[in-house]
Amino acid sequence: MLAELHQNVIVTGAGSGLGAALTAQLASQGYHVAALSRSADKLERLVTQYKRVTPFVVDLSCEEEVSQVFSKLATWEAPFTKVFCCAGSGQFGPLASYNQSTIQHMVNDNLLSMMLVAQAAIGLMRNHNKDTNGALIHVMSSAAQVGKANETVYCAMKWGCRGFTEALRVELSGTNIQVVGVYPSGMQTAFWQNNAVAHDQYEQYMHPDEVAKIILLNLQEMDSCYTADIVINKIKR
Repeated sequence: MLAELHQNVIVTGAGSGLGAALTAQLASQGYHVAALSRSADKLERLVTQYKRVTPFVVDLSCEEEVSQVFSKLATWEAPFTKVFCCAGSGQFGPLASYNQSTIQHMVNDNLLSMMLVAQAAIGLMRNHNKDTNGALIHVMSSAAQVGKANETVYCAMKWGCRGFTEALRVELSGTNIQVVGVYPSGMQTAFWQNNAVAHDQYEQYMHPDEVAKIILLNLQEMDSCYTADIVINKIKR
């Protein structure tokens, strides 16, 4: 079912992986997508394929850059109904292999960026969506649910994102903004290819297009309820 043409959405981390899959499917369904990413080249590929995608190159861990982008979005006439936070990064290995710079980089890319986007998005939706519901969809990881060897810092980031998500949901209770947590297992994306996942393990990972479909199916609007958390597991073969 196509979205009404006046509906706008935001996707962070839109240049690749699940963010790109969500952007493509949302644009195909009739939404106008504000696609946020660090990579101009990756965004350009989306723009050439989908007319209803507007790209924004931004470092989401920089408060000034986030503010500039959302100031531009505030000039759009129609309200924003959904904000998908898919941006993030990860490095893996024994705890002794990390240094302060690496840890801070992961804090910025995962936790700080989610907080800054949520802060800006809430302000945007409160001003724009006086008669429309809005939703913050925080895409995290199964690493936010269980500890994993050689993922100590990554798990810490995702558990932090989960705590922020659950506290924000309570804070926004009774408003017209819902908060949804998404916890997918590993996907066949460059994220895991770049982190040296064994080929046989990678082949068992989920396809981002299918994960995007499950997320969007669970976000269908109902009068008396909504899906608060979406856990997506791969099928073991």
